Amino acid sequence: MAVLEQQIQDKIDKLSEQSYEFYESGDKEKSYQLMEDAWNKYPEPKEKWNESFNTVRYALDDLLKDGEIEKAKIWYNRMTKIQKNLNLWVGIYEFYSGKYFYNKQEYSKAFNFFKKSVEIRKGLDYFIDQEPKYLKFFQNEILT
Repeated sequence: MAVLEQQIQDKIDKLSEQSYEFYESGDKEKSYQLMEDAWNKYPEPKEKWNESFNTVRYALDDLLKDGEIEKAKIWYNRMTKIQKNLNLWVGIYEFYSGKYFYNKQEYSKAFNFFKKSVEIRKGLDYFIDQEPKYLKFFQNEILT
């Protein structure tokens, strides 16, 4: 696992903070662009950097919330490459996979990923602070 130089990390953090501010003010396109700019600050190969997972996760959260599935696909693919390369986020990766496939309306895949994340975590912790629709979906699928 590689750790970024502090100067690069500071630039990424600043872009991420600006992205958050634009998102909160309603300028989502500017927010998305700033997240892309933050991603582009990572040296190649981008998937080897521990911190890159969080950049991807934050972008994916916003895009899924906004129903931007095509843009989310790009970020989900990045997340998958990072996880395959570093394998550090076992459980949380599966949860985000569940979110992604839920929003793509591929419910069988979504359920299987959510189930795997719950088994790994041995509980529903990943659903905390998430949109309630994910937990509701998971619980309904368990009961059927």
